[in-house]
Amino acid sequence: MKTVLFSFLLIFICFKVVVASTSSNSTTDKEPASLVNWLTFKEALALNKVQPKPILIDFYTDWCGWCKHMMSTTYSTPDIATYINTYFYPIKFNAEGQDSIYFKDSLFVNRSKATRSTHNLTPYFLGSNLMYPSTVFISPDLKFTFATSGFLDLKGIEPFLVYMLENVYQTTNYDDFKKGFNEAYFDSSKVYKKQKITFLDFKTSQENKVSKPKKSIVNIYTNFCNSCKVMNNSTYKDSNLVAYINSNFNAIGFDAQTKLPISINGTVYDTTLINGMVFHKLALALTRNQLSLPSTVILDENNQLLDVIPRFIAPAMLDAILHFYNENAYKTTPWDQFLAAYRKKQKP
Repeated sequence: MKTVLFSFLLIFICFKVVVASTSSNSTTDKEPASLVNWLTFKEALALNKVQPKPILIDFYTDWCGWCKHMMSTTYSTPDIATYINTYFYPIKFNAEGQDSIYFKDSLFVNRSKATRSTHNLTPYFLGSNLMYPSTVFISPDLKFTFATSGFLDLKGIEPFLVYMLENVYQTTNYDDFKKGFNEAYFDSSKVYKKQKITFLDFKTSQENKVSKPKKSIVNIYTNFCNSCKVMNNSTYKDSNLVAYINSNFNAIGFDAQTKLPISINGTVYDTTLINGMVFHKLALALTRNQLSLPSTVILDENNQLLDVIPRFIAPAMLDAILHFYNENAYKTTPWDQFLAAYRKKQKP
């Protein structure tokens, strides 16, 4: 059976492939082999300076059976290994090893030679939760760190990989994203029974506005974007949002890779190439030439751009955003002030 990520193994817009070489962290007799091309800290950080990517760190110990099991199963699955090798810098780190590690201008060492002594880089990332295996993700700019403890099978690791690669961590906490991810990919029987938003194309939306002016919400997505699929099958199928959007907005579904010309406000838009991939010029115009996937665009009744919200949005946050614009609060109230009042009203 193919993994979820296999179908979407494409070069994401903002990333270029850097082929990771097999590092000096290669497996020993005590360490089971995997298909992931593991790097040392030094190698990963050097590559990241040239081409930034998320970093994945596998914290293991020699005595940890689940660590070996994860190495011989999850990290030995071709689809997952290829995805990690392509889009991440993977580091395999012995949590009780003796290597000297430089990270963020600090030196980390294991100050004890005793058996099972903990390297002081381990609590730096894991805190007091010294469980193995543990997996740590670091953003390309090294500013965001996310750790999870325990064995991860294919179903367990996939949402973490998408969460980091597609920058969902910048807008949404992991638990909210995981809920949507599982709903989109593993609870499909529930998804397709849900009420749906009536997404229109641009032409139909413009015709509707003539007779009944409304603000528009534009859902910009592509078929290769995992977090787009999660948002389409979770956020945009939330029962409260469906009713609110259908009543108050023109909802436009916009595949950013469509090749059809689109006319809006008297201008006709067609396609262009970005990193060898076809994208629609209107998707770029609507996102002020800073296209992220997915993107949510709010237009007023005259198709004037009100806001662009990049990346995945969980249902509760999108609900707040839509109320902010539909109630015209954006004209008089700062967003932070509105959001605080909105959340206060939502509490039981």
